[in-house]
Amino acid sequence: MLTNEVVESEEAVEIETDVIFEQITNLIKELGVTHIFSYDDEWDMVSKEGEINVALEMGVEKFFEEFAFDIEESILTFLFDEGVNSVQEFLDFESPRIKIIKSDVIKFLNKQRNKKVLKTLDTFLQQLNEHGIIVEKFSNAIFTTTIEDVQGRILFLLDMNMEESDTPKQDVVVESLLKINESRKNKLDLALVYSHENLSVYNDHSTKRTYLETAFKENEALPEIPTEQLYLLAYQLWAVQKTPQIEELTGTFVQALEKAAFGHSLHDYLQLKISNINDAMFELIKFPEDKFDLLYRDSFVEGQLFHHTLDKTHKSLLNKVEYEKLRGDIDYRRVVSNVLRVARASNPRLLEDMSKEREIKDYRKKLIQKKISEKLYQNVSEFGLVDYSVNYTHQDIMTGDIFSLNLFEQGGGEEVRKYGILITAICDLPLRFSEKISDGISRNENWVTLYLFDAKPVNLVVEKLKGDFAGKYIWPIMDTGQADTYYALIPTKSAINIDASLLDLCTLNQNGHASIATIPEGSPVFDFKTYHFKEYYETHLKSWSQSIINIENYFSLGANPALRGTEDTILQYIPVLAGLKYSVKLDVEGQKFCAQRIGRLENSRVQKIIQGNASSISRIGTDINPLA
Repeated sequence: MLTNEVVESEEAVEIETDVIFEQITNLIKELGVTHIFSYDDEWDMVSKEGEINVALEMGVEKFFEEFAFDIEESILTFLFDEGVNSVQEFLDFESPRIKIIKSDVIKFLNKQRNKKVLKTLDTFLQQLNEHGIIVEKFSNAIFTTTIEDVQGRILFLLDMNMEESDTPKQDVVVESLLKINESRKNKLDLALVYSHENLSVYNDHSTKRTYLETAFKENEALPEIPTEQLYLLAYQLWAVQKTPQIEELTGTFVQALEKAAFGHSLHDYLQLKISNINDAMFELIKFPEDKFDLLYRDSFVEGQLFHHTLDKTHKSLLNKVEYEKLRGDIDYRRVVSNVLRVARASNPRLLEDMSKEREIKDYRKKLIQKKISEKLYQNVSEFGLVDYSVNYTHQDIMTGDIFSLNLFEQGGGEEVRKYGILITAICDLPLRFSEKISDGISRNENWVTLYLFDAKPVNLVVEKLKGDFAGKYIWPIMDTGQADTYYALIPTKSAINIDASLLDLCTLNQNGHASIATIPEGSPVFDFKTYHFKEYYETHLKSWSQSIINIENYFSLGANPALRGTEDTILQYIPVLAGLKYSVKLDVEGQKFCAQRIGRLENSRVQKIIQGNASSISRIGTDINPLA
């Protein structure tokens, strides 16, 4: 009975191994791999199988001769005189005279004990070879001359530590990757480390970066490379632990290969994007001065900051570079399509995962739960959703700006905190000349519309985000005043109209507060402001902000002589009067309205909000393009 159970267990393992091997074969073919090159300085030992099995029983002299050990005749004579005849007796014998040669023999035999690991890999590679994959094995480190002209996609299997004839064992992974990248540009090759060593440095991206930083710092043989290139290498570091068990090898190999393919495709894709940005900047650098002058004239007439126009011009050139490379560079298209191809190779695994859930929305909920519980959204998604830099460059208000507001509550109730997103048409917001210069500076709309939201910490609305509300909430919104605090904005289906001048105040400091304090002449704030805003500030906004705490702004004391003697008493009502007039709480002591610009929402989300409120918007505006 026991024998039958063992047989059945072995058959089950064999069947499972066959299934996984089929997955590996399909994955390799799906990735377009045509060659596998394995580099390991122990490969030359695998061919000596029959000799190694009897190594310990061999005679000492024959052993040294067979495996080319350089040993002095006097030591052989000494061993014979001491009665040491076999290799096993040699290992058991202690003498200072044989200390060095004994160490070499032990080192050699240890390699042979690890031979079974490579025999397992050899069997594995032979199976792949039978399925049409070209397999080559090398006992030396990579030479560029042996790989640079190979046609097809190569999967490199690299031993971490290699021993050259003139050097001791050392980590050659980074050096090997650099050789591959240099001699096989845009060939879409893959690499896996296959080693006995501790592979913990390959566990996650941060440990990989640390490993690379140390390698380039301590290994003088490695060339100096830009920091971004060093970090890009981390996407190419993937590893499999050496094992003598074929089922363990096949099980870990398919996972590692899938991750390596994804990482290498990202490396190649990000490398292209870096190149595109540099090429687009070079295109901008080549602009003649008269074209820059024309760009400035455009920005001046439209009331825009010059550096915004330059940024948009650079984006236009970036689109041009992308278009030209996709149209005319075959290698570029191959790299882009490879990202999609690699992602597609993961489809069977993803479909299997999704099939475990009752409905698609349940799977989606699990993904959202993972993002929130592990805070995977932090330091990335919030910056794709909102531009938080607008306050630091004092950018004028624009459609999509997000404000935190303490709304004034009539009847003595508690103030209400809301978030508001500016949805007034973009063409109605810029400060610019009217028909004539003599008409002064103005904007099309002096009162603007904010669509209102409530806000709750992300961790308090997890279930909502996992459900049908995920597409309705705007998240994550970063609290710029409190680290690691994120909110989800919840639509209230209501909006308010507010004086644009109040929001203009939020552009005059880096915190985004609506301060009514006068900005001194020569303030560096105005270095970031257009000519139009400076004129607008001097002719309107400065006096408007000063009027906020002037009782005459709310009613005339001259027209009400009975109130003159009670002027001090009336001043205490200014917060109420300001709240009633402007809908936002006024902090007289802090000299500011309780309003703060948070940042600028990503354009597609703004458009979605606008589409949902089209009936309350008079027209949809458009921004201008440089040189158009």
